Amino acid sequence: MTAEKLRENLIGNRVLGEVLGYQEGSTLIDENFLKQCVHQMFFVLDKDHEKLEEIINKLTNDIKSVEQGQRSEHQSLFLTLLD
Repeated sequence: MTAEKLRENLIGNRVLGEVLGYQEGSTLIDENFLKQCVHQMFFVLDKDHEKLEEIINKLTNDIKSVEQGQRSEHQSLFLTLLD
């Protein structure tokens, strides 16, 4: 995945962008940002099940608010994995 594709995904999935600390126009997507994302996902969120469930619910609601034909591949995959 390229930095541009990751940026598009974070913009398209606002909740995920918020959770991972992405700010349009000011966050550089580089090796350090990726390290921070991995740390957040696997060392912080994985241990806080209540917070993780809250994020999953927010993501689900956010994605479902997008018309089915307008969802990105990643958004559609997310919903498929929940089923």
